Amino acid sequence: MPAAAEDGVQRLLGARMERVIFEGAVSIKGVDLAAADLLAQLYAARLFRPVWKTRAEIEQLYPLAARATAEGLDRADYPFDVLEALLPEEGLPVDEIAQADLDIVATETFVRIAYQLRFGKLNPNRFLADWNFERTMVMSESAAEVVQALLDASIMSRVAFRPALCRPTE
Repeated sequence: MPAAAEDGVQRLLGARMERVIFEGAVSIKGVDLAAADLLAQLYAARLFRPVWKTRAEIEQLYPLAARATAEGLDRADYPFDVLEALLPEEGLPVDEIAQADLDIVATETFVRIAYQLRFGKLNPNRFLADWNFERTMVMSESAAEVVQALLDASIMSRVAFRPALCRPTE
C-alpha cells in the first residue's frame, strides 16, 4: 500500500476509533463491535496503523475459525460474510474507506475468535434455562392489605427483600 494511501487509512482508523471512544457502540458495515474498547486501545497503541497488511494475513482467519468450530463454537458468531463482501477478487480494497472497514472487521473477527477460544461461550438458556435469579417480591401481608398499603402510599413498608439476593453495597 502506498504511503499516502496508508496515511488516509490511518486517519480513517483514528476517526473510527475516536467514535468508539466517545460514542460507545459502533457498527461497521452492520457488524456491531463487541470488542470496541479493546479495538480502540489496540489501534491507539499502533498509532492507528492498519493491522492487516496483506490478503494472506486476513485469510489466516479462516483456519482459525475452523479451529473454533472444531472446539464447538459457532462460525456464525464471526462476521465472515462482511469480510468476504469487503474483499475484492484479489488483494485488498483500493478504496481507503473499504480498507479501514476491512481492517476493523478483520480485527474484530480475530478478537472474537481468540476470546471465545480462550474463554468459551455458553448460551445460558440452553445450558441452564433457569439461570437467572427469581424476581419475586415477598409481601408481608395479604393481598387486601397490599392494596390498602398502596392506597396509603406506604407500600415500601410492606415489601420484604430476600437478603441473599439483595445485599447493601459499600
